[in-house]
Amino acid sequence: MARPCLLWSRLDRQQEQDVRELVRRVAGLRDEADPDFQLALHFVLSNFRFHHFLDVNSHKVEKTIEGIYEKFIIHSDLSKAASWKRLTEEFLNASLPSIKEIKGEHHAMTKAKVGVMQLQAKEHQRLLAAARS
Repeated sequence: MARPCLLWSRLDRQQEQDVRELVRRVAGLRDEADPDFQLALHFVLSNFRFHHFLDVNSHKVEKTIEGIYEKFIIHSDLSKAASWKRLTEEFLNASLPSIKEIKGEHHAMTKAKVGVMQLQAKEHQRLLAAARS
């Protein structure tokens, strides 16, 4: 088994690689020497390292996800409703291998999944509201 300091160093390196890829995809910045890339990278890394993320309310997230499903049904978007249900279930049943290395793996995986689902649910609510107007 890896020593804790080695495990965290490896996780930090993986996180930095993932953040670099995130900046490339979201900001569309490819050149790592670009000052804008470095600024975005620093911003994201500092938010991950120093921000204390609040616990998500899993019941509220589940209710929101179910509400989105019901809105699809009410608006007769049955194919979207079926896709939404299938994809959320697939996501919640999927494993998060990079988190399994951390002590308390089941709890960490559940919190991570619920957090991602919360972000997805908020975005879908925004898109549904925009589509109605």
